[in-house]
Amino acid sequence: ARPLILSPYLLTFQAIHPLFPVFTVHPENFQNLIKTRPQILPSDIYCFILCENFTRRGHMFHKLSERNVFHVYHFTDKSNIDSIINLGGLYSLSTIKQNNICDVCFGGNQWSHDADTRIGLDTYVHLCFLKDHPMEFRARQEGRINTTCWLEISIDVLQLPGVMYTNDVSNKTGVLALTNVQAKEIIDLFGIYERLDFSIEENKIRKNQAKKSEILVPTHVPLQLIKNIHVFR
Repeated sequence: ARPLILSPYLLTFQAIHPLFPVFTVHPENFQNLIKTRPQILPSDIYCFILCENFTRRGHMFHKLSERNVFHVYHFTDKSNIDSIINLGGLYSLSTIKQNNICDVCFGGNQWSHDADTRIGLDTYVHLCFLKDHPMEFRARQEGRINTTCWLEISIDVLQLPGVMYTNDVSNKTGVLALTNVQAKEIIDLFGIYERLDFSIEENKIRKNQAKKSEILVPTHVPLQLIKNIHVFR
């Protein structure tokens, strides 16, 4: 059977991969769903029983809100800004290719794109928690990006269905995509957001590791969630 996730936050059976089916269900109807559709609950389905009122406090959206963090980030070259505005937001690599969107200045190299495609990460828009990520540094060093624009994206993006997280560079071997439930336990938000004493070597290592964490948004980040894009025109 194909693995599914039942999102407790947006009331959606959201597929891990876009080729998998998606179901929508209201919390009050969940027990009826189990009775009438037992075939969608085999042992290899990861199922989170939903009740929005009390599970939202465990959502990554809330974890960032309580730290007074209201934006996450995406880096891009300035040459992409007009296209992002005209097309209505950010799109995944696979969507860009499928729609023959041309003249895109990519941050990732061909190896990175191939790795993303092999493991299905090309279907996601990749975001980060800080305006500092090793992939942006590498893109500038290797000349793929000339002028970096750090797009500020409302943390409302975390409430879109199917958002996943990683605690390292997402296409690195062995790195697993995390659900909201898993991410709130595994993503090192303290290491990301707190000031650490870098005279202690362990703190420096912790910060450098934590800022590699990524947010994976399926297919599309709508333009209205990008709060500062017109600054770069």
